[in-house]
Amino acid sequence: MLQSLRSGHAELKKAANEVGQVGEAAQPVVATLHPHFVKEEEYILAPLGILSPLAQPMVTADMQAALRMTDRLQADSGDMLEEHRAIVARLERPTDPAGEERN
Repeated sequence: MLQSLRSGHAELKKAANEVGQVGEAAQPVVATLHPHFVKEEEYILAPLGILSPLAQPMVTADMQAALRMTDRLQADSGDMLEEHRAIVARLERPTDPAGEERN
């Protein structure tokens, strides 16, 4: 799951660098998403990565660090939800030119 999120981030950035309608359509989306992606990389993806080990009866140093990240996520959850709303709103805008180029 984590790799697919990181891969998705990279694919969007790559699309924004394309020449033509796809790049033009992707640039404002990436501009909206980039600050959110930075936060995900800083303190959301690492805690997600330890979900499976958390099911085991042991605590590691990585888990302690992840707990600090989850505290930050809890504190920032309102901002993160607003960012998700902004992302959805941006993605709901018409993107017919990009869709036409991909077909």
